[in-house]
Amino acid sequence: MRDVTSEKSPWGQFVESVSELPMDYLGVLGFVLVTDALLVSFPRTATPVRLLVGAPLLLFFPGYTLLGALYPRARDARRDPHGRETAAWGPTLTQRLALSVATSVALVPLLALALQFADVGYDAGSVLSVLSVAVVGFTLAAGLRRARVPQEQRFRLPIRSGVGRFRAWLAGPSQVDAALNAMLAVAVLLAVAATGFAFVAPAEGESYTQVSLLTEQGDELVAGGYPTELTFGESASVVSAVENHQGRTVSYTAVVVLQQVDTDGGEPTVVRQQELDRAQATVAAGETWQVRHDLTPRTTGTDLRLTYLLFVGDAPANPSVENAHRHLYLWVDVEGPGGVEPGG
Repeated sequence: MRDVTSEKSPWGQFVESVSELPMDYLGVLGFVLVTDALLVSFPRTATPVRLLVGAPLLLFFPGYTLLGALYPRARDARRDPHGRETAAWGPTLTQRLALSVATSVALVPLLALALQFADVGYDAGSVLSVLSVAVVGFTLAAGLRRARVPQEQRFRLPIRSGVGRFRAWLAGPSQVDAALNAMLAVAVLLAVAATGFAFVAPAEGESYTQVSLLTEQGDELVAGGYPTELTFGESASVVSAVENHQGRTVSYTAVVVLQQVDTDGGEPTVVRQQELDRAQATVAAGETWQVRHDLTPRTTGTDLRLTYLLFVGDAPANPSVENAHRHLYLWVDVEGPGGVEPGG
C-alpha cells in the first residue's frame, strides 16, 4: 500500500526546494536584496559603487539563473575508450558563464520593452524592480528544477577548480598565447564594464523638470481642450503638472500671466502683462505637483498670450519667459463683459 503521508504537495516541494537552494543561488538572492536596498535607500550613491553592484544584476545574474532553470544538470558526456567525447548534453562551465552574459544582454532590452508596453515609466527604479523580480523568479525556478535532479547529476559551481582552470587558460601553452588570452580577458571585462556603466551610471542631462498643462474633462485630466476664448472678469481654469526629475527635493514657484505681445518686429515683445495666478510648492524627487489655476482676466484683446512660468525657488520681481526655468503658453482672445468685442 502506498504511504500517502510521505507525499508532498506542490507547495511543499516548492518550499523544500527554496530551503535547499545551493550556495550560488542563495548568493544571487542575497546580492539582489543588498543591491535593491542600497540603490533604493541611497539613490545618489557614487557612480563606481552603482556600477559595482548594478553591473552583475544587469549583465550576469538574469542569464545565469535562467540557464540554471533550463539546464539544471551538470554536463553529461560520453567518451570513447581513448577518453575523447563522442556525445555530450548540456553546456560546459565556460559555455554556461559565457551564455550567462550573452543571455543577460539579450534579456535586459526585452524587459525594458515590457516596461514600455506596460506603460510604466522607464527609469532606474522601474528597471531595478523588473530586473530583481525576473532574477528572483528565475532563481526560484532554477532551484526547484535542480532539486528534482539526483544529487550526483546536479550542476554545481566549481569555484576552486574553476579558478584553477581559468589560471591555466590564462597562462596558455606559450608566452604569445598567454598574452593573447590576457588581452582577450581584459577586452571582455572592459566591454562588460562599459555596458554596465551605460545602464547604471546617470547620463549627462538626466536631471530635469517636466511641465505640462492639462484641462479637466469630467473626472479626468487631459492634455487638450485648452481655452481659446476668455471673458473679462470671468474665471477659467487650467491644471499644471510639474514632475521633479532633478534627483533631489526642489521648491518651485508657478506664475501664470496674460501678456499682450507685439510681433511686428519679428521677435515677440511683451507690451504689458497681468499676473493671473501664483502658486508655490516643495516637490520631492520623483514626485509630481499638480495645481489648479483659476484665471480671471482683467484686460481684453485678441491674440493675447496666456503664459505659464515655472521658477526654481522664488519668482523674480518681474517674471518673464527669459528668466523662467520652464515656460508654456497658449494664444487666447479675451472679450469684454456680455460678449462685447475687445477693444485692444
